Amino acid sequence: MIGDVNLYINDDYNPKRAEIEVMIADNKFRGQGIAQEALELMMKFSVTKIGITTFYGRILEKNAASIGLFKKLGFIQTERSEFFKQVTLELQLDDDNVEEYKNAYNLVKVQNYA
Repeated sequence: MIGDVNLYINDDYNPKRAEIEVMIADNKFRGQGIAQEALELMMKFSVTKIGITTFYGRILEKNAASIGLFKKLGFIQTERSEFFKQVTLELQLDDDNVEEYKNAYNLVKVQNYA
């Protein structure tokens, strides 16, 4: 394992909103597009199978690479916490984006291990 991608559905007021995060633990695997691919796959799965339409991520201000990655995926900064030294970036999908994500997910080969 080189890292992980996680999704947290913890907004009691909006079950279609989820926090997403990615971590590539081993430095030798960073900067190769793996984090982007993992995020995109998790987002496509979440839109198609769970109905998520809004994603947000909390990232330390000093993590310019992650902030850049989320912005590259269309996230915009919505908050900044001086106390935690982090920013929150959010991506709200419209109906066209949702269809794009669903169509892209249909091209993914899913393999069950059970």
